[in-house]
Amino acid sequence: DMMSRVTNDIDNVSSSISQSTTQLMGGVITITGSFIMMLILSPILTVAACITIPFMYLLTKMIAKRTRVLFREQQKHLGKLNGHIEETVSGTLIIKAFNRENQVVETFEEINGKLFESGRKAQIWSGYLMPLMNAINNLGLAAIAIVGGILAVNEAVTIGVIASFVSYSRQFTRPLNDLANIFNL
Repeated sequence: DMMSRVTNDIDNVSSSISQSTTQLMGGVITITGSFIMMLILSPILTVAACITIPFMYLLTKMIAKRTRVLFREQQKHLGKLNGHIEETVSGTLIIKAFNRENQVVETFEEINGKLFESGRKAQIWSGYLMPLMNAINNLGLAAIAIVGGILAVNEAVTIGVIASFVSYSRQFTRPLNDLANIFNL
């Protein structure tokens, strides 16, 4: 169990750190640059675009809280399963000598079933994040379109500014989605 946890946990931490570091640095630069350009184009539209950020934060926090428990449970069951397999392989002669094959298979199926169930739940909850983030992003684009339309009618901004703003807004929210996904992982 300990060997499995060390091996799997170190591998997960290593891959998460290597992926998230580059995404984090690029994301911070993209968010900063996009935010500055959005402010230059229209401070009012920038406020409309930033309305969705608290919703993104709350959604990420809620889902990550749930998935953290489930992924921990999955790792626990994976450790138990690997420990059981290790003991079974090293003790094959003893298992056969005492005619315990059926009990070993039943134990394996029980632990494997728990691992499957916890992994399935973790993946389902984790899978909710991106579709819900996209829905929030679309609400943000709708807010930009509504506020931009009002500003365009009042001749405060041009259609070109609104189109540019939508592009910067997408560049602004894409790294936020990536950061939310990293936090969830």
